[in-house]
Amino acid sequence: MTAHAPSLRLNVVANYAGKLWSVASIYLFVPFYIHLLGVAAYGLIAFYSVALAMLFIADAGLSASFARQSARETDPQRLRSLMVSTETMLLGMVGLAGLGMALAAPAIAGRWLQAGQAMSLDAAIGSLRLMPLALVPQVAMSLYMGGLMGQQRQVSANALQAGFTFMRSALVLVPVYLWPDPRVFFAWQALSAWAFLLIMRHTLSARIGGRRGPDAGFSWTIIRTTAGYAGGMFAMSLISGLNTQLDRLVVSRMRPLDEFAFYSLAATLAQVPSLLAVPISAALLPRFTQLVERGDTPQLRRLYEFNCFAMAGIAASSALTIFFFCPEILALWLHGQSVPPALIPVVRILCAGGLFLALQLLPFQLSLAHGHTLTNVGLGAAVLVASVPLQILLTARHGLVGAAVPWLLVNALAFGILGQVLNRRFNDGRMYEWFFRLTLPPLLIGFVVIGCGRLLADYLHLQTLAAMALGLLSLGVAATLMFLARPRSTA
Repeated sequence: MTAHAPSLRLNVVANYAGKLWSVASIYLFVPFYIHLLGVAAYGLIAFYSVALAMLFIADAGLSASFARQSARETDPQRLRSLMVSTETMLLGMVGLAGLGMALAAPAIAGRWLQAGQAMSLDAAIGSLRLMPLALVPQVAMSLYMGGLMGQQRQVSANALQAGFTFMRSALVLVPVYLWPDPRVFFAWQALSAWAFLLIMRHTLSARIGGRRGPDAGFSWTIIRTTAGYAGGMFAMSLISGLNTQLDRLVVSRMRPLDEFAFYSLAATLAQVPSLLAVPISAALLPRFTQLVERGDTPQLRRLYEFNCFAMAGIAASSALTIFFFCPEILALWLHGQSVPPALIPVVRILCAGGLFLALQLLPFQLSLAHGHTLTNVGLGAAVLVASVPLQILLTARHGLVGAAVPWLLVNALAFGILGQVLNRRFNDGRMYEWFFRLTLPPLLIGFVVIGCGRLLADYLHLQTLAAMALGLLSLGVAATLMFLARPRSTA
């Protein structure tokens, strides 16, 4: 492998381009799915997203461990052996989970989703049986994406991800338009996923190099070298998967399928802050890991602090714009589709939770660069135990609004605890500086400026397009003030 290290700035730009295309595809194509297939069928697509997140638990931390190792390993032959060993275990575990889901399709459709009340039960069962064929390769794809990210080849990784997103999100409209059946949608998802799985594997193999042969085959010995980190990542994956999908799992079981579809729409919109923050953290983890390995603490601190402020500004700007201008955004996004009145407060509650999630990403990545997972696992387990009964109780009593509240509480709690504990341990105890100097100023600027934009729009009684234009202007002003207020020592 060449020693040339790609530009961190280029990697961040590539991550943003890929992530922005993913976000744009949601805004562009989801209304068409609803128009062509109906709200109930979109509920199945929403459940498909939940199933994908849950199936990533079967990844068992292998992809994250491989991504970290690919950033550290300099021997191409050893790295190729690790790739082959990891993919063998991953496909085996995920394949078994997918088989179990296919066998349980009638029970999931009839008893869990109660799909027969809103659509054809046969179509729902057929869709659920096709889902694993699309889910298994997508989980396996994360291994090769992680390898490319670890090699700091984010440009290649995001180009492939963008192509996959285009094929499964945009091109699927052609067969769905001709045959408006959810089973056609999921058959296309499976075809797209397997095609890009093979392409991504070939790309990573070519990047790694090394010899192909028995000495690059499966090896328990090399798997054991990453078992400790993978075990910690598995525990975090299990707890994180349950925590992040708990509200949707409960809503899919306790509310009608069409209400679950609308709740998923709210959750999709509210995750924009974290979606915009993830590209920064994804690009930084390999660089953090390398700086930790070299013991370059001053450079690590400068990189961490600069990006903490930048991430807080991006997350706050997007979250507060959605929070204050939610009615206009929903009206423009869904093209006049009628939505339950409770959806607006649901979006606002979930968006506040998404903001807290985005703000804890960099301390989390800093701890991973040091190989530390214990704090995240312990906190996640404690939160999960407390949130399950709370989620069920609030959903039963207050419907969709009640279902959203635990997400906000969980992420606010994690933000406070992880920010304090991880900065104390891995940022030389600078937890107060992290909060008051790097995190709080962008939040205050965004709240005042964008909040004033909302008040002005209401005072002038602006219609949807004019109010949204004012919201975007407020966003621009807030972003400019955040840039001017950035700490000079971190620039």
